[in-house]
Amino acid sequence: SWQPIAKLPGHSLTVTQLRFSHDSKSLLSVSRDRTWCLHKISAGPCFSLTASSDSRSKHSRIIWGCSWSHDDKYFVTGSRDKKVILWSVADGSVEMCDQLDMGDSVTAVDFAPMLSAVSSSYVVAMGLDNG
Repeated sequence: SWQPIAKLPGHSLTVTQLRFSHDSKSLLSVSRDRTWCLHKISAGPCFSLTASSDSRSKHSRIIWGCSWSHDDKYFVTGSRDKKVILWSVADGSVEMCDQLDMGDSVTAVDFAPMLSAVSSSYVVAMGLDNG
């Protein structure tokens, strides 16, 4: 039967998306409070907050979506502030790598499941408010 096993710490407003890493060791959450939280998954399962963004930096509006790269080295966040931000993850530490201004609210993001065959680079798809 279905039953709750844990409540995730870290957000003060609505969580808009959750994504498990491909290795099942982490859970990423994004929220209306303009932050992301990275949770480590341990036995039980139990979730412990290992990293989070500050609501006063990076995204200035609701974060609608998030996605992990196929190798879990990166994740992206997309927001109503028209930005897609790329984050690197290494040894529990998260750093902002780059950001794109998309010109309209970003409503969805997703990494391709493998590197591009043409350029051997990561590929990210984005959905925008204007289509």
